[in-house]
Amino acid sequence: MSRVQVLQGVIDIRLLSFYKYEYNVLKVIVNTQKLKMGGKELNIKEAINTYLDGQYLPQHYAYHKSQIEQFGLDSDEGKIAQEEIYQQLQKINNKYITNGILMFTKDYIGEKDFNARVEAKSRIKTNYFNNMINSMNNMNLGTF
Repeated sequence: MSRVQVLQGVIDIRLLSFYKYEYNVLKVIVNTQKLKMGGKELNIKEAINTYLDGQYLPQHYAYHKSQIEQFGLDSDEGKIAQEEIYQQLQKINNKYITNGILMFTKDYIGEKDFNARVEAKSRIKTNYFNNMINSMNNMNLGTF
């Protein structure tokens, strides 16, 4: 193994631990921040439990839960009810994650570094799609 490969490995490990640190910080922010939900300041776990306990949107959860109990989870009605509950839980989750990312960006990364990351990701996607278009042109598939 060359010295360059060893140094590259050390750099890769440092980057990995840095990103792991960032993820852990973001996770703490998302899980501990308090947002207003149903007139109360709640963290994400409390918000989800408030919904499941029927204190937030009580008719929503109770109705869909009763549909599942009445018709079964495998029925069409049960599948629709399951999807409705899932969408509400996902909405709560996304509210906390989105706010956590904004707080993390503002407090830990900074706007300049955040914009640089977004631009880098955009370049990767642009290159990917350009390569895909070139490959399709080489296959003579024409246009869709």
